Amino acid sequence: MNIRQLTFTRFIAAILIVIYHFRKGVFPFDSWPIYLFSDLNLAVSYFFVLSGFVMLITYNRLEKIDFFQYIKKRLVRIYPAYLLATLLVLLYWFFYLSKIDYSGFVLNLLLIQAWIPVKALAFNYPAWAIAIEFFFYLTFPFLFNYIYKRHKFRKVFFLIVSFWILSQVVIQFFWLNLRPGGTLAELNFVRFFPLFHLNQFLIGNLAGLCFLKFRENIADHKKFLLLIFILISGVLLFFDFNLFYKDGLAAPILALFLIILSSSNNFFTRFLSFRPLIFLGELSYGIYIFQKPVFNWVYKILSLFGHNSVTLNFYISFLVLIFVAVLSFIFIEKPLRERMKKKQEQFLPRKTIFNLKKPAIKLR
Repeated sequence: MNIRQLTFTRFIAAILIVIYHFRKGVFPFDSWPIYLFSDLNLAVSYFFVLSGFVMLITYNRLEKIDFFQYIKKRLVRIYPAYLLATLLVLLYWFFYLSKIDYSGFVLNLLLIQAWIPVKALAFNYPAWAIAIEFFFYLTFPFLFNYIYKRHKFRKVFFLIVSFWILSQVVIQFFWLNLRPGGTLAELNFVRFFPLFHLNQFLIGNLAGLCFLKFRENIADHKKFLLLIFILISGVLLFFDFNLFYKDGLAAPILALFLIILSSSNNFFTRFLSFRPLIFLGELSYGIYIFQKPVFNWVYKILSLFGHNSVTLNFYISFLVLIFVAVLSFIFIEKPLRERMKKKQEQFLPRKTIFNLKKPAIKLR
């Protein structure tokens, strides 16, 4: 059993985020109804839930996570490309902007910008989500070692669902009260503060636990679950409830999508496991983290040559972004990943992590 079919969905999510950020004035997006794009940044929520889901399944067979080995591995995977993207933004600011936000630069380097509302989008603004992902990485060993490993499934289910409900009550209260006239710092506090996003990662963890425990039952009821997913998604898409979905309100439906797709073994999921699509999925991190520096530099260079068409500039920048993501994956991400595999025996068992006959987490 594997969940490779999820990899390509990361590529789709990354592309949707790029469109969300740079769609203004771009054909055909400028001719489509605006509501089709207003919630595309829910793709970031999808990344958070997906991260929790994959993390739980990946480390399921471990008896215990070694915190320092784990963090080292995560940093090696995300930080080199992250650092390069940050430096490219710094160079752009140095050459073309009169004032450099050095405090934002330092906060980005330390992966803590999301903790400070006024600086959440400072410098390389998409990087706020990477700062939150790193916060998830810091919390996961504790969750795994002291909660998921030590308590029955029912108790874990109750804890996570209770935390999600409580978090949504708090988030919606803040949002409904601040949205009419809140300051930028107050709104950014609701949008980007890491603790407000933890519920999404936890829902992803819970989805992973449910998948491991009920995978056979899920396989027998996929059509029913798919119908529920379509109905709820349709209601959320076509009705405006004046609620804030991007801090986890949509997390359960995203988790349901992951469970359905992971438990399926049909033509569609086999197609998603096609090697070229897997490769595109591997580019998602580079696409996400390099989008701002690439678009900044390409737009500037094109403007120097008199190319002022927003649509043309967008598509040229998009192609360059894909090329940069390919270079990042081939020369930065993949080599470091393979280097870490040499030490994998110290961190993961040789036996496949998807052999679930004797799972490390007791799914009681």
